[in-house]
Amino acid sequence: MTATGTAPAQLDQPVEPVGKGGAHRAASSGNRARTLLRHAANPTLLLGVVAPFAVYELLHGRTSDVTALAVGAAFPAAATLWTLVRTRRPDPISLMTLAGIVLGLVGALLFDSPLFLLLKESVVTGTIGLVFLGSLLAARPLTFVMGRSMMATTDAERSAYDATWELAPVQAGHRRITLQWGAALVTDAAVRTVLAFVLTPGTLLAVSPLIAAVVIGPVAIMTLARRRRAAARMAAAAPRA
Repeated sequence: MTATGTAPAQLDQPVEPVGKGGAHRAASSGNRARTLLRHAANPTLLLGVVAPFAVYELLHGRTSDVTALAVGAAFPAAATLWTLVRTRRPDPISLMTLAGIVLGLVGALLFDSPLFLLLKESVVTGTIGLVFLGSLLAARPLTFVMGRSMMATTDAERSAYDATWELAPVQAGHRRITLQWGAALVTDAAVRTVLAFVLTPGTLLAVSPLIAAVVIGPVAIMTLARRRRAAARMAAAAPRA
């Protein structure tokens, strides 16, 4: 759900010296180009977004929509399985994604309808969004729990992270960002569901990344900014050696 190493992280880099502008600008441009290339070649992006669309376009007209979408769904399934094997951790989101793909395949094959495969992402995304919204009723919302698991790896870091919950702005901020993520994910799922009944499968596969960028992208950027602020608070609260 969250991603690290994105462009906003560059804001934490030091300002370049004035006297070495040309060389530093060239190096900075090269670094940005390599960063963009690395993200463009990300296996998750290639297997989860590009491959299904390319496979569908290749097989469309040569076989049924169900077969074309089913073959394309094998690629994000393989990417999800690889993530589970590589991390050796039962990530709930990866498991839900894999379950959605399997259920979509079963439904599409049983009822000979591509709609099941087109709706699989909406089901997973909408469910995750409802989990975010439901966590607002818990003692601590989901973003705080997820942030703790990602950012605090030692006892001292976990203690420092937990201590930030005593601050009223931290509580309000986590509840606000949890609400934003929940609303964005549910909205994304609702838009995809409506479009699945209106657009052709190929068109829906093509516009899906744009939907995610417009609906979820702003929340992801705000989350990265909040993560930097949380890391700064943890550093300030950590006991000095």
